[in-house]
Amino acid sequence: MTPPPPTMKEKLKHYKILWGLVFFVLILDQFTKYLVQLALPTRPDHILATVGQWLTLVYVQNTGAAWGVMAGSGYILGALAIVALVTIYLLRRALQLKRVPMQIAFGLLVAGIVGNMIDRLALGYVVDFIDCSVGDFRFPAFNIADMGISIGVVLYVLYSSADGVAPARKSVIESGK
Repeated sequence: MTPPPPTMKEKLKHYKILWGLVFFVLILDQFTKYLVQLALPTRPDHILATVGQWLTLVYVQNTGAAWGVMAGSGYILGALAIVALVTIYLLRRALQLKRVPMQIAFGLLVAGIVGNMIDRLALGYVVDFIDCSVGDFRFPAFNIADMGISIGVVLYVLYSSADGVAPARKSVIESGK
């Protein structure tokens, strides 16, 4: 006798860390953007506050991707976001999303994609507000969603690299070379 197919609740429990992280980062992202818009609702590109010499809170209406690349291409960027989300969903088994490290990486990534997509759909631009500089180097303004995307991609690369290296190391150790 074959067991009954898993219920939706049973399927979702495998991804509870991913969904928890998505909702937490998404709420944090949208709340911080709301506060920035509340502080300067009609004054984009103005400084809100400066913390030391390396951190400035600003209000930037970014119509492009990261660092303003593809400015004015909101529909294309929105379509790319949807393609990325659908691809992650379709490849969830190959991406090993049941594993906790991958849930962390993709939870951050999905939250970032959705957070910026909400801005594009609702506002026509993405709200950026964190402006950092180190010495003479100044990073373009970014937001919590951008941090989620960047950290998620880095974690995915690190986790994937570690998984690819570990079996090779094990076989070298076992062979005595």
